[in-house]
Amino acid sequence: MQPGVKETLERDPSLTVTDRREMLGLLGKWLGGALIGATVWKAGEALAATTSTQRKHRYGMVIDTRRCVGCRACMVACKAENKTPPGVFYTVVFDQLIEPRIDDKPLFMTKPCFHCGHPPCVDVCPVSATFKREQDGIVVVDYDRCIGCR
Repeated sequence: MQPGVKETLERDPSLTVTDRREMLGLLGKWLGGALIGATVWKAGEALAATTSTQRKHRYGMVIDTRRCVGCRACMVACKAENKTPPGVFYTVVFDQLIEPRIDDKPLFMTKPCFHCGHPPCVDVCPVSATFKREQDGIVVVDYDRCIGCR
């Protein structure tokens, strides 16, 4: 022991003497923990980078049927936006009494395009005017190719 160390240890009994072997063991444990932490950190960064750039958006539309009054403005707007021929509607509003209701008001059900996961309209389109975009899942109609058979 070096001079002065013994006197310091006698004054403060909470201090302990660490030999070289013990010090190397602690250093090895610390370096091992740091290496594991860095590995986990890098793996997390790599996972975050791949999921953020490869994430696909899935859009949807919600229609509150409790607030629908059956004005069919959604049908008019859809027809104007999609420029469908006369008699062709991509959005339809059904009004019927499905079950007896307390207020005897009809329940209006809107049937828009659902942008399905595997849209059958894409498979049956005779001119391949309907397709599903890969980046966001939106079902799109190419109006220049569409013949309006829907």
